Amino acid sequence: MKKTVQQPPSHYKSISMLAVFLIAALLLFLDANTSLYINNVVVHFIIFFLAVALFPILIAYHFFGLGDRNTVLVILFSALCVSFLTAFLTWNGDWKTQTILYRNLENPSQTIEYQMRGDRFSFGYKRQIVEREKILPYLDLVSIADTSKINPQQWRRTDLNVNEMKITGDYIYAP
Repeated sequence: MKKTVQQPPSHYKSISMLAVFLIAALLLFLDANTSLYINNVVVHFIIFFLAVALFPILIAYHFFGLGDRNTVLVILFSALCVSFLTAFLTWNGDWKTQTILYRNLENPSQTIEYQMRGDRFSFGYKRQIVEREKILPYLDLVSIADTSKINPQQWRRTDLNVNEMKITGDYIYAP
């Protein structure tokens, strides 16, 4: 006797797609409008692609009854093209830590860092000093830091050279 596997009802698939879309859209909104920062370009692209692809799939399925394989494949291919084009036109580069200037004594995952990124349309680098708290492997809370107001009872000076951009020269170490 052959055992058949029951497929979950289609509304479970729809609910799970809606949940993934909402989480992806929320992460993108928080990344753009708050101090939350997605620190990996691949993770950022995947989250963006999920939001761009799942929205029209959900609309096509619920409002137009189009849930067949061909419709989904066309939407996924279109979303992939839109995602690549958007990423190419709007990506400014990732902020890379050059030096960890201070580390919080109470919370070691909270640091003050000197960061740089390549400026896309002009030759050179943009620089910033930020307070960074690692939440998850690819999510950080980042805010601009003022090193003139550092409390020595709360922060320890480390000057740890990370050089994520792999730039040679001494100018990368000093903010």
